[in-house]
Amino acid sequence: MIQERDNNKFKDYHISIADLQDIDVLQKSKNLSKGELSSIVFAKKIGQGFLTDDQGARKLAERFMTKEKVQTTPQLFGWLYYEERLIDSDKVQIINEHNELNRPLENYFNQVYQQALQLRLYKNN
Repeated sequence: MIQERDNNKFKDYHISIADLQDIDVLQKSKNLSKGELSSIVFAKKIGQGFLTDDQGARKLAERFMTKEKVQTTPQLFGWLYYEERLIDSDKVQIINEHNELNRPLENYFNQVYQQALQLRLYKNN
């Protein structure tokens, strides 16, 4: 990771304790993990998008950021199919892995998969 950072593959950002103590976020946290909260605060601070599969975290982030900057795991899944970064055989494995982790996203994955295929069809015509 240090080598990749040194090769400018990604950038370092610094976040202070004061940033993490953003009162509005903490007051509306709805029992979210520290990881989700700090990710929301960090994304808000640097103007970056926030990706989650937790509905509570998504709703909270949408209070502090534009909806376009708050993305879900199923949206990423659909985009990867739309951009043809994933192939059909990846779908079952991804859904199985999420199911094994008790992340009930299968219906959402199937919906965005179908949408991605439809959009690709329209794009290619």
